Amino acid sequence: MDDLLGMASRFRWAVDSAHAAGEFDGDVVFRRFPNGCCDDASILLARYLHDHDVMVKRAYGVFCSGGFQETRSHVWLLADGGTIIDITGDQFRCNSLFDNFDVPVYVGPSNEFYEMFEDLEIQGYESLRIESLARDCRPRLLALYEVVMRYMYVDWDTKGLADDEKCF
Repeated sequence: MDDLLGMASRFRWAVDSAHAAGEFDGDVVFRRFPNGCCDDASILLARYLHDHDVMVKRAYGVFCSGGFQETRSHVWLLADGGTIIDITGDQFRCNSLFDNFDVPVYVGPSNEFYEMFEDLEIQGYESLRIESLARDCRPRLLALYEVVMRYMYVDWDTKGLADDEKCF
């Protein structure tokens, strides 16, 4: 699990670094990272993990505490043994419905946060492959992946993740 945590943390650091450098300013989704980026981020992270011989599945869950306006979905990855890998959990940091969950990189067993999501749908790696997605999103996701990869191999500090983001 330490290897998974290291890989996920480094990937998240690369995304945060690219985001801070303005690399995603022109992207309709990733310019708001991590907010609303869990599906795309999971696809990109799955590609990276697969390239390093780690097979994962996609988990999609829905949370509803009442009306439609209180319905939220979330996507994360599952490794062998049900280990959760999530690099966008902190998108819920300003949402009291989720106890202001603010963990930018989570690798571990299910916990109260993930158990809040119901109707869990698990899909195999094939659903995460960029090449198996609709044609109109492939170029965008491949371009995002290339940007993130450019930041993967520069010096990085493990202190790292932007914890100064404001709630909006």
